[in-house]
Amino acid sequence: MIRSVFQIWYTKGANFFSVRALKPGVTGNLTVVLDQKVYSFFFQESSEPSFVAIFEPAGAGRLEAANDSRRVEVVTPAELAGLIDKAKSYSALRTTSPELFAGFQIAEPEKKNSIGVGVEAIIHRVIRDASLDSVVFDVEINNRSSKDFLYDPEGFKIRVNDQVYAESTVDAAGIVKAQTNDKVFFAVTGTVTGARNDLTPENDFDLLVREVTTSRTNGTTFNEPPHDFVPTELTVARAGKQSEPLLSKEHRLTKQETPKVALNQAGSKQAVKKTDSKAQNKGKDTVAKNQKPPPRKLFGWL
Repeated sequence: MIRSVFQIWYTKGANFFSVRALKPGVTGNLTVVLDQKVYSFFFQESSEPSFVAIFEPAGAGRLEAANDSRRVEVVTPAELAGLIDKAKSYSALRTTSPELFAGFQIAEPEKKNSIGVGVEAIIHRVIRDASLDSVVFDVEINNRSSKDFLYDPEGFKIRVNDQVYAESTVDAAGIVKAQTNDKVFFAVTGTVTGARNDLTPENDFDLLVREVTTSRTNGTTFNEPPHDFVPTELTVARAGKQSEPLLSKEHRLTKQETPKVALNQAGSKQAVKKTDSKAQNKGKDTVAKNQKPPPRKLFGWL
């Protein structure tokens, strides 16, 4: 399989992908379907790799541009992750390790964009690494509304004039709680055709964010029991059946139990009130007609 000897990197929504050999001398095949057309690729590790390959309809006039001096080496996810880490630690590294940003272009536009009702995004810092043809954006999202703001982390785009560039790597949580703020870092690399974007931090950037309006629970609801609820055999009913009513303390005595007799201060037993034996017999006769009498106990304590 190609994945065992090659690394394939693809971002959802983009129309390009990159392949990198993981071992020397390896080969592999890959089939790609584009616009209902099937393309078969044969990959072979080489010390002089092809940096960009563009597939367009015949006569598009861009095939020669893929071989000119503007072609760039494919940026790996590890390189982009390292660039974002530098942007996240820029405030500390610019004084302790300024050499890490040698050759970088940096701007702090502090540009504000409204991305929702009561939600504002501020582009604090833009850092460009020309060797990677990548630009990292340090963005703060302020949610002053009374509701949580949900967004798609893979939906960040920046617009310069009439050109729109999608993010290639992002570090974002996808939610900003009400009345709070959060930081987002994302990188834009090259263009959708694989050519250099030549974006500079001084460009007038507009930030585009894809808001998520559907609930994350997918309609699932939960009915929580009272905080003092204790599950027992009497309080939990079987699945699909209604729970039986709880018995009061007075009704928990069975027929076999003997009622307790109170003691007076002298320790003698109080007399138990006598009941009408005829009424008891009459009640027993009625019960006997409707149900079988309980079995007699052969052994036990009286």
